[in-house]
Amino acid sequence: MNQLQKDVLALRAEVLDLKQLIESHTGKEPADKVYSAQQTMEFLGISRGTFNKLWKEGKLKVYQLNRRLYCKHSEIMETLENNLTRPAA
Repeated sequence: MNQLQKDVLALRAEVLDLKQLIESHTGKEPADKVYSAQQTMEFLGISRGTFNKLWKEGKLKVYQLNRRLYCKHSEIMETLENNLTRPAA
């Protein structure tokens, strides 16, 4: 095997590694994405009163910065996974 063939094989391995890395991240919402309170309510399809109730009960983690409220995507998803929404009737 000559040097050119070795380089091609090494390059191919690197390309496959990059491809796997890209595929593992494509189409997924970043876990650290931050939503405003309004965006969170729209995402969950809830009212401000329900948002406040979930926050006060500790079911939804809310961060406050300069009188503005924010939620992390990963924690919103955790709320959904913990079945905190009403089951469909």
